[in-house]
Amino acid sequence: MEDHALASGARRILVVSSLSRAIALSVLLTIASLYGSTAKGVSTKQTPAREYDFRGAALGMSLAQLRASAFPDASWQPRAKLFCSSDKESKNSSTGIWFYLEDDAEKAVGVIQCEYFRPQSFFLHSWEKADMVVGGGSAKHIIYAFVPDPHDHVVRLYSISVHADTGGASSAMEGLREKFGAPTTSTSDVIQNRMGAKFDHTLAMWANPLSTIFFENPSGDVDTMAIIYSETRLSGFVEHMTKTIIGPSSRRM
Repeated sequence: MEDHALASGARRILVVSSLSRAIALSVLLTIASLYGSTAKGVSTKQTPAREYDFRGAALGMSLAQLRASAFPDASWQPRAKLFCSSDKESKNSSTGIWFYLEDDAEKAVGVIQCEYFRPQSFFLHSWEKADMVVGGGSAKHIIYAFVPDPHDHVVRLYSISVHADTGGASSAMEGLREKFGAPTTSTSDVIQNRMGAKFDHTLAMWANPLSTIFFENPSGDVDTMAIIYSETRLSGFVEHMTKTIIGPSSRRM
């Protein structure tokens, strides 16, 4: 079985070992089993259950609420602004604002991706991705994924995909433990690249009836860690609808 990318909505984690694949599959099965349920069989220390959040962005919040929120690192990037794949600026390649949606099925479901950008120099017509501190290090990409809620049609946040430098992994893990308690599950092993170099590898998951956090370090490459926040009900909805549109055998696992 090849190394593969976990994909649910806009989130992706490259799984780099057989143990990673087993744990990651378990995570996906957990998310699927939690969809529309009360998370039977999943232990959690978070009581009462609440949506997980990342630097002020809480899973389940509306797109309008995030747009109205201040950029977390505005103190040193005061002109940073949230742009989304539904915005007119993303249709013009000269702006530097672009997004990647996994497939046409996600677009059909109504998935919207958002990221923070800042002006390049003093020219407001050209933008670059804004920096955001994660675990004391710098984030490479932070993608906020939204979808219209089938219950009330409000566009809500269902996934936050954080990819950052591995140098901040220890601080990020410490911060997650301090904020959300001990992970529901965690494991450590050693992985090896094609050149024979070995690296410590950590996987951890926090889960409650409403949402899930999946932490992997390294993820995809030895310089990147990933933290994926998922709103259980809406992530399940996106996964179900995209499979319905293109068929389960057509989606990559």
